[in-house]
Amino acid sequence: MTTTQTPIRESLYTDHLPTCDGEALWHELLTPITTPQRLHRTPTVGRVDAWLYGDMLISEAQASPQRTVRNRRQLAAGPLPAYNLLFVLEGRMRYEDGRRDRTLQPGDLLIEDLTEKRTITTPTYSRSINLMVPREGLDEGLHGSILERHSAPARLLSRHVHALLESLPTLHARHCDDTLKTLQRLIAACAGDGDVQSRRQIRRTLRDDIERFIERHLFDTRLGNASLCRHYRLSRTQLYRLFRQQGGIKEVILRKRLDWVHDQLCRGEGGAKPDTETLALMCGFASGKALETAYRGYFSVSMEDTWHADTASFPTTSRQGLTRLFSRLGQFPHTPT
Repeated sequence: MTTTQTPIRESLYTDHLPTCDGEALWHELLTPITTPQRLHRTPTVGRVDAWLYGDMLISEAQASPQRTVRNRRQLAAGPLPAYNLLFVLEGRMRYEDGRRDRTLQPGDLLIEDLTEKRTITTPTYSRSINLMVPREGLDEGLHGSILERHSAPARLLSRHVHALLESLPTLHARHCDDTLKTLQRLIAACAGDGDVQSRRQIRRTLRDDIERFIERHLFDTRLGNASLCRHYRLSRTQLYRLFRQQGGIKEVILRKRLDWVHDQLCRGEGGAKPDTETLALMCGFASGKALETAYRGYFSVSMEDTWHADTASFPTTSRQGLTRLFSRLGQFPHTPT
């Protein structure tokens, strides 16, 4: 693949051109990787907005109903040594490669080797994201791998690629190689041989992503099982299993809110104790008393004791804190030299 550093954008829309001109341009665009064919009398046209960033080519594509074929004849002209990750956004697609015959729906992810044969039929208007990366650094035999829309690997890869697409206009050239390596590691973990270590890594990454989401929306009254399942498109059972060892998602949210309350008590800003009722309201508790009860149960100390203990402890500024820490060292018995 062509190597560049700074992201470069190109677009081609053929659906607004006269039929012959539009089809000719569409065929010319796709010829290096596949051959479009008409379904019935519908012209084979579409739209592509693409970014080239180092050895990655990522694009958003819209296409009319059509069949695209990559066969021995086309591969003889010189295949592109890359994998393409196809994320279905709209429409249904039928994928065939001689071994598999599957229907792809919105949310599904297909991994295809651009040096292998395949046929994709889209009977209706379709929209997709395509990400092409070099085969080097990835396992062989990923051609035809399908990650279903409800699976954690599909959701994880989809979110990562969407984030990459959104950030491309502002990415710096120096991040190019690291971005590709990170992406290849994620693909390997999500679409590899499915060993225990890979599955654990996928779950860990998804858990970390969910916890960061919780921290960003910690005071949203709608935060909970329903909103997280909806946002990550997980079932309640899948979400519970991810956080089972931590007591479930409700416990995770509760602990993060109590940790935040503890931080407020420890800051001591302005010398005034934070109002308990205000903290309770922000954290979704019915009353200050309910917050006090939950806080004591979690920290085994009252909010009042935390406040008093902290006001007699280290100051909040680093200079004052380090000075007091240094002075405390002088209070300990000196080690004989």
